Amino acid sequence: MRSNLRIAGAAALLCSVSTASLAQTAAEPAAPAASDDQGLEDIVVTATRREESLQSVPIAVTALTAEALQSRQIVDVKAIERSAPNVQISAAAADNSSAKISIRGPIATDTLITIDPSVGIYLDGVYIARSPGANLEFLDLERVEVLRGPQGTLFGRNTIGGALNIVTRKPSDRLEGFGGFDVGNYSAFKAYGALNVPIGDKAAFRLSASHNEHGGYARSTVTGAEIQSLNSEFVRAQLRLRPTDGIEVLLAGDYNKSTEGPQWVTIVHAYANGNATVQRLSNGTATLDQFVDPFARRIATTSNSTITTRTRGVSGTVSADVGALTLKSISSYRDLHQVGGPVDLDSTPFVIQFSRAKFMDVNQFSQEVQLFGKVLDDKLDFIVGAYYFREHGTDLLNSTSSLSDGEATNKSQAIYAQATYSVTDRLALVGGIRQAWDQKELIYRNKVLAVATGAVLRCTLPTAVLPTCAVDLPKRKFSFVPFQIGANYTFRPGLMAYAKWARGFRAGGFNLRGITPFAVTGFNPEQLDSYEVGLKADIGRWLRINTTGYYSDYSGLVLSRVTADPAGGTVSTASNSGDARVYGIEVEATARLGALTLAGSLGTADAKYTRILPGVTTVTLQSPIVLVPKYTANLSADYDIDLGDSELMLHTDVTRRGTVYFSNPLPPAVQIVQRPYNLVNAVATWKLADRKLQFSAWVRNLFDKRFLTRGTDSTAAGLLVGNPGDPRTYGLSARFDF
Repeated sequence: MRSNLRIAGAAALLCSVSTASLAQTAAEPAAPAASDDQGLEDIVVTATRREESLQSVPIAVTALTAEALQSRQIVDVKAIERSAPNVQISAAAADNSSAKISIRGPIATDTLITIDPSVGIYLDGVYIARSPGANLEFLDLERVEVLRGPQGTLFGRNTIGGALNIVTRKPSDRLEGFGGFDVGNYSAFKAYGALNVPIGDKAAFRLSASHNEHGGYARSTVTGAEIQSLNSEFVRAQLRLRPTDGIEVLLAGDYNKSTEGPQWVTIVHAYANGNATVQRLSNGTATLDQFVDPFARRIATTSNSTITTRTRGVSGTVSADVGALTLKSISSYRDLHQVGGPVDLDSTPFVIQFSRAKFMDVNQFSQEVQLFGKVLDDKLDFIVGAYYFREHGTDLLNSTSSLSDGEATNKSQAIYAQATYSVTDRLALVGGIRQAWDQKELIYRNKVLAVATGAVLRCTLPTAVLPTCAVDLPKRKFSFVPFQIGANYTFRPGLMAYAKWARGFRAGGFNLRGITPFAVTGFNPEQLDSYEVGLKADIGRWLRINTTGYYSDYSGLVLSRVTADPAGGTVSTASNSGDARVYGIEVEATARLGALTLAGSLGTADAKYTRILPGVTTVTLQSPIVLVPKYTANLSADYDIDLGDSELMLHTDVTRRGTVYFSNPLPPAVQIVQRPYNLVNAVATWKLADRKLQFSAWVRNLFDKRFLTRGTDSTAAGLLVGNPGDPRTYGLSARFDF
């Protein structure tokens, strides 16, 4: 079977004319409709840290324009997975503001300050270090780029799986803007808008803002509280200055705040020890089995508290022409503050497992300098740069029987270079390298608690002393060298093939959740070697097909796992667990057939462990790799009907995801698994008044499919829990552009 998959993948690469740029539909503001003879648009991306045509970049990248984001109803980071192959995005337990992203492979399952993500999120070139608060709202954007495969040379920090590059709409020299609102079921309401104001001929200011709220998707049968409600605010301001020719300054600031209701948790499976616990706590009147209902809309949770997440950021980007070259500086500061109250993690009226409180307060500073341009009669296109990053903060989780509490400082420095040399008009060679130095520091303050009262029983480490239990752990330092080597061949304009080998790393760190001295042991960097071939083809002006084949080889894979403790028994820890490989194909296609535009993508991922390190007790070579769908696929259709002085735009899209495992225990333990399912969305938009006023009717998850977005293996507590996906939502929208 596996050999057949390899043959099929090779055949797809050789026979297809392949890779795509899926996107085509809108964020803000809406663009005029293309005429039937206009053909497919040429999308400009910054996948190489400067502007280039999507079809000339030798990278597997999905580019979603502002128009694509709007028509596909991609309103935040998590919705991106519906339009890019081999992308899996989920929120952390009890925190829907977070975004844990996996591309072509394993995902960083924890959101601790001591564990870095495997996919980097970049907002206008600024790296966002933490998953909490990273589910950014997509308002007033120019485009979103999903870069698949290691991007460690140019994008740097922890992009072993890829990078999500978010590009906002910049201030312009025109007085313009838009405003609108949405209303929908579950008491949903959203108001949003943007205003662009030119200031003389050398400056411009742009302001974007929104308010978004909806009621709960379920209700507790115990407290009556609405489950998974939302209330959020967003503001972004930008000032663009051109003091002289050849110099541009962009100052930007953003503010996001969201408050979520109690998380939506359901019981997937009950074990005998879980039934025994509930019988004891209920004096024999109940069992855990009677609460098993993976997709319940009314659940017996005792949670009624909220979690509030606030993120803020400021940045300054200066670009200056230096002869034929460009010098660019990106300076930024961001902070994250998150507070959450008690969370019921078992969804029963009884105290089985819960979190008493969550707190995170983190700030980061980064500085990057780039020099890029073309030399040697434009044969050599290069970029060199230097990067500095510092993050400091506190991460605390007061759970059932322990208090994880740490103050961490993470530093990174790097220098890098990448160049493309045109050997001939058709053949180009690409090479890039980065030298990175990372340092991790942790003041560790973990404590063991009494389950019933939360009273502190003792410090986790025997060398620590109450009441603080603070221990300054030895610094961990890492040095690694991401690189890439490749070649591109352009057969003709619009038809290009490429091949490359890239090596990426994810920094090592500490296991802040460790509850024994052994579990506190840190872990080393994770390494990935990625081999990729691709073909990008425009056929005429109406069809675009892009195809990629990849093979990923992981070494020292970092997983949150159960391992043997030398002192006896087992312990949960994050550590280097073994090696793995993932291979597959990705195909993206867009066709414009008069008033009809069709787009689709397919991605496959065959993931398998190839080596398990000694001491790992619950993972074998036969275990599935969690959170890696066997395949992802989507298909969308847009049809524009010209009504003379108005226009009717119809859109529908279907997304299908293959089997996903949320846990990987040994038999006969039960796995938490989501079997393949489809999600269907649709929207109809009527534009009038010279296409500046529009009204829409929309629906997401049209057939109200019930599915899980994540799961948690709590076998020790006698239960498995899951988090359901959003139910069917629908509503009406109105918007005016000026």
